[in-house]
Amino acid sequence: MIRQVATSKPLKLNLAGLVTSQSLDYILSGLKNNAVVHELNLSDNLLNDEDLTKICQRLRQQPSESVALKRLKLHSNEFREPWPFLDLLNDCSSHYTHLNFSNMVFSSPESIQMLSSAITSLKNIQELAMCGLDMFGTSPDQAAPKVVVLFSSIGQLRSLRCLDLSKNKLPTQVCLKMIETMPRLPRLQTLVLSQVNLTDAVVS
Repeated sequence: MIRQVATSKPLKLNLAGLVTSQSLDYILSGLKNNAVVHELNLSDNLLNDEDLTKICQRLRQQPSESVALKRLKLHSNEFREPWPFLDLLNDCSSHYTHLNFSNMVFSSPESIQMLSSAITSLKNIQELAMCGLDMFGTSPDQAAPKVVVLFSSIGQLRSLRCLDLSKNKLPTQVCLKMIETMPRLPRLQTLVLSQVNLTDAVVS
């Protein structure tokens, strides 16, 4: 179990590039009944879908909103099936103030729709990074309307201060929708759109 030593401050557990599928179980066992770690960084570890399931199952068992993990970074792994992550957001969305799930795959319209719904529940989110998401799969015209709805849902995040959408492939309608959304985000201070690739996917 992860223990707090000689400090009353919340701890950051930065394991970027340090965890393998073999060592993940040990890390997760240390988070059981966690009341100490408020930030968990598991980015850049080449973790797979089975690992994502284990991570989300453990985090869904966090004891209460007052002591649960607040900041979660899962970007730049090898996650191809987002369903465990979507279940985590649906169950624990109010816990998180900072989320980074960049480079995750949402290749089906259904998964994009579920992500839209989950995002609207992130009532305490302050920093959100969703860069380089794979959202179009083999049917860009079918996915495009869902992507528009997804980015429209961000307009409901009243606590949001920083939004990073870099390296996404977006229909031009999404960018126009984002412009419409900005006035509804009173606390937004930073919007990152670097290397955004506009597409001509049809939104009907």
